[in-house]
Order: sequence, then structure tokens, then C-alpha cells
Amino acid sequence: MNTGTKVLDVTRKLVWGLTVYIVINFKGLSIMSCLIRNDYNVIFAFLILMILNRFFMENTKFYTKIIVHLLVVLILADVLWLIIMMPTWNQNIKNDYWQNISGLHSFVLFLAFVELFLKVLTE
Repeated sequence: MNTGTKVLDVTRKLVWGLTVYIVINFKGLSIMSCLIRNDYNVIFAFLILMILNRFFMENTKFYTKIIVHLLVVLILADVLWLIIMMPTWNQNIKNDYWQNISGLHSFVLFLAFVELFLKVLTE
């Protein structure tokens, strides 16, 4: 094994580790946002981890295409969710229950933006 191959192998492992770290953080944020939002991102984070594992073992471009397409669909779904829910959750309604959970709404909206950023960063 020459030096170029060793550098390529180390770079590949570094990218793999960084991507897994981002996906695990994405999964953790998704679990926290499940407090008030039916969040599909948890399931897809596990799916992406399984696909990444297959990619690391087989190193084919087929798996990268799956991940890119999946992330594009997830980004579009999150943008649509934010467009619909942000105006709804930012309303000032004179209801005690609504006022009590407004902090939770703000927290989940913040997490949605962070998840969206992590998806774009991963892609």
C-alpha cells in the first residue's frame, strides 16, 4: 500500500466519521423535537445510517445517490412543514393552554431549523 492510498483511506474514514457524527446529532435532535411534533426524521436518520454502513462496506455510488435523493426529499418536507407551522405556532392566541406550550413551539421550530441546516450540511 503506497502513501497515496493510505491518505485516501484516512480521508475516507474521516469523512465517514464526520458524516456519522452529523447524522447521529440529527437523530438526537429529531428525538427531542418529537415532544410536540410527529417527526419522521428519526426513522430516516436510522435509515441513512444503515445506508452509510452499506456504502462504507461496498463503496458504490448507488448508495450515495440514494442518500442524496432521500436528503432532498427530507429537506423539501421540512421546508414545507416550516412554511405551514411557523405562522400557525407564532400566533398570539388568547388561550391558556396555547400560551403554556408556546415555549415548546419555539423550541421545536428552532430544532427544525437546526435539523434543516444539518441536512444541507450533510448533502
